[in-house]
Amino acid sequence: MSVISRVSARAALAASMVLLVSACSSVSVAPEKGAQVDPNKTAQQIALERAEAELAKVQKSVFFAYDSFEVNESFRDVVTAHANYLNAAPTARVVIEGNADDRGTSEYNLALGQKRADAVGSSLKALGVPASRIETVSFGEERPRAKGEDEAARAENRRADLILR
Repeated sequence: MSVISRVSARAALAASMVLLVSACSSVSVAPEKGAQVDPNKTAQQIALERAEAELAKVQKSVFFAYDSFEVNESFRDVVTAHANYLNAAPTARVVIEGNADDRGTSEYNLALGQKRADAVGSSLKALGVPASRIETVSFGEERPRAKGEDEAARAENRRADLILR
């Protein structure tokens, strides 16, 4: 195979990958059945309204298993809704606050909270949100949502909160 053929093949492969990724990550702006279309709205405005509606349906936190910072598949809708909103609202930013329960040292829980916030941030980046619009911070065990030392309270405190700005 000649050098030109190899370069052309690579270029074709790269172009195919770009098209595939853009097709998978685009937000449909076609009107829903029965919806009235405002001819004065732009595609971006329609996409933003849809993203806002989707965001209103999901919680604002991702919860984690004990001693884990892996984003569970059951929170995909939360992360996706936030990513869709951030991609539709180009000036919006998100602060992800990582938290931990009261087990472990303060230093360990701060590190675990940061890993949780970073894991959610990485999920958003994978869905097309620019890193420049994502901030992560850890509060460790310092900002519990639930008081108590039972498993239900601890599970409520093992989370990353997504705060839109």
